[in-house]
Amino acid sequence: MPRSRAITALVLLSVLPAACGERPEGGGSGGGQFKVELSDRGLRIEHPASQLVLEPAVLAGSSLGLAFAQRTTESEMSFGYHYFHEGSEPWQQGVEIASTEEPSPGTLRIKLRARDSSATRVGLAWKCGSDRAGAPERYLGLGAQVLLDERGRRVPVWSSEQGIGKVDGLTHQQFGYAGEINDAYYALPVVYSSRGYALATLGSERVVHDLCRTDASTHAVEVWAPEVDLVVVVGSPRELVERMTAITGRPPRPPAWAFGPWIDAVGGSAEVRRIAREVRTRGVPASALWSEDWAGGGLDGTGFRLSYRWTLDRGNYPDAEALATELHAQGFRWLAYFNTFVQSDAPTFDDAMRRGLMLRHADGSPYLVLSPRLTEAGLLDLENPEARKVMAGYLKAALDVGFDGWMADYGEWVPWDATTVTGAQACHNCYPDLWSELNRQVLESERASGDGVFFVRAGHLGTVKSAPVIWAGDQNTDFDALDGLPSIIPIGLNLGLSGASTYATDIAGYSNLDSPPSTKELFFRWTSLAALTPVMRTHHGNAADKNWSWLRDEETAAHFKRYAVLHQRLFPLWDALAAVASRSGLPILRAGWLVAPDDARVAFATDQFWVGEALLVAPVVTEGALSRDVALPTGRFYDFWTGKATDGGVRAVAASPGDLPLFARAGALVPLLPEGTMTLAPGGAAAVATVDPAMPSLELRVYLGAAGTLVLGDGTTITLESKAGDAAVEPVEQRGGKLEVALGAAHLSIDGPSCSWHIVPVGD
Repeated sequence: MPRSRAITALVLLSVLPAACGERPEGGGSGGGQFKVELSDRGLRIEHPASQLVLEPAVLAGSSLGLAFAQRTTESEMSFGYHYFHEGSEPWQQGVEIASTEEPSPGTLRIKLRARDSSATRVGLAWKCGSDRAGAPERYLGLGAQVLLDERGRRVPVWSSEQGIGKVDGLTHQQFGYAGEINDAYYALPVVYSSRGYALATLGSERVVHDLCRTDASTHAVEVWAPEVDLVVVVGSPRELVERMTAITGRPPRPPAWAFGPWIDAVGGSAEVRRIAREVRTRGVPASALWSEDWAGGGLDGTGFRLSYRWTLDRGNYPDAEALATELHAQGFRWLAYFNTFVQSDAPTFDDAMRRGLMLRHADGSPYLVLSPRLTEAGLLDLENPEARKVMAGYLKAALDVGFDGWMADYGEWVPWDATTVTGAQACHNCYPDLWSELNRQVLESERASGDGVFFVRAGHLGTVKSAPVIWAGDQNTDFDALDGLPSIIPIGLNLGLSGASTYATDIAGYSNLDSPPSTKELFFRWTSLAALTPVMRTHHGNAADKNWSWLRDEETAAHFKRYAVLHQRLFPLWDALAAVASRSGLPILRAGWLVAPDDARVAFATDQFWVGEALLVAPVVTEGALSRDVALPTGRFYDFWTGKATDGGVRAVAASPGDLPLFARAGALVPLLPEGTMTLAPGGAAAVATVDPAMPSLELRVYLGAAGTLVLGDGTTITLESKAGDAAVEPVEQRGGKLEVALGAAHLSIDGPSCSWHIVPVGD
């Protein structure tokens, strides 16, 4: 039988976290060996050092644990949802190992292929197991999933509209605008196990993970291709993320201003100016405004609709260039909107038709779909170099107007049977990757300084490496567990496990087809949660004239300002953690599984999350609730707002609609900008308070009771150690070199560029 060879090598994995000065590079390492056996039973994988064994199981309807099939497939697509009709051709024996290697310690790569080149599926199966505590194996990841533990689910890796509302076990008769629970915009073929391993398939083909659903004892993987490029990594949860993202990719680091609040402003030049004045006169920190209707849009009988055009609407924005100059002077970056629909009523349609720039049917005719505007549209063929060049021209023209980036929307609508300019089947899962990469190329070409951002909702493996910001998509304007406020937590945590780190949501949701307009309570709860995500961004939503907004009343404006101030002040921490993500793959927002994997109450909680390992965020996501239970791991914690200490365990915490339960663990080092910093965007007028690059002023909250380390984005290293001494709380200046500060029974050292520090010890 074929066997793998174990190859041991050394790989340097960087593990650096960020805000004084320039940004550094850095690294770290790990190790191990695998045994791979192929037999009639299937594929057995063992890693003796970690005591991991993946034992073969059998695929449903067969006696084989590794097999191929020649299955026929038909697919329907409606409004971005995909429904598949599959043949029942049987599994057959005949899959071989083409190669194995260990490209780095703790990492195995196996290439498998069906001996029959006409195969359309390769299936693998392993036994569902138990973790070291004896609990059933849990499965995390797989992209923008609304469940954190996917055991018992059948999860397709296929970029799709996630659904307006979710249905468990969606049937063909229900096929419409609702989504199945596991439909996801951002679909990633990477799954993490609580047993201490992770699996990935590196192709762009459709993959289906049956996670102990069809057979409660079997994890079956179907790869819709004749070959499989399989990666297996082992280690602790942190090591799994580091090792997997070393293979699959790590996120780019956004410009600093991306971590300031973004506020939507639509309705034309005069309305954008009004919103800008409100923001600045009220003292609300904000670094960006975004106007999704820059190319046309407004309210109609179905809500707020965009034109889906690619050129400036001079009717609403007659002086856009002058407006951009004004906004830049006020410390704002200005963002627009794009997608790849070629609307039949748009001026670009006839040209795209004539030049063959759209996806096609097999007979060569344009593949038209009913778009979200309820009009016919084609989809730009992003595998066509000429089509990419044309779209790049429109993106560059928006930058020439004065925009600094945009929402790069959609990417999930490519039909199964669409073809490209070459006549080949269009690569569905590649499409969001190609869309993201095109946006990246344009911004890198036109904004070499890095002063530009685009943000996406759809993705696959390549998107992680190109998109600087990911947002959760179009959630409902309600508290629904699967498609409302609660769902944005597991979506962000699952995305983060695969490297998609700089995460945003639509504050108070977007869709209201089967939910009421957003309420004041929902806006309050979503605002406070969003303040503790990397990008805090408002959206008027579909029911723009009915949804609650930050300017609806004075109480709401004050609430929004409070949390916008907190978000802005946390910039040094956001930047530090973005540097960690870009170098190690460890995300900014983390599931408890990355922080306290042995405490199931914390590890698999779906209603709380961590900012790095310093802050535990426990938002209230239940309508009408005025308190909640918070699961704290072992150790000492401090209430972020009061400084009151508490020990680990489950704690009942009161929380009015204006409150956010937030805890810092002992040893946490939390750097904060001074209050009054209005923008993180450089180049504004002197009257707009921003960060002084020559001598930044930072508050450093030091949570005593344990050791801790933080590396800022400029390389400044802050270390907290236990050592006797006197408390010091007066501001101190560090003009390069190393600063030593005694804090009672602890010792603090700061080593890095010049900074003015106000050190605030918390605890004793």
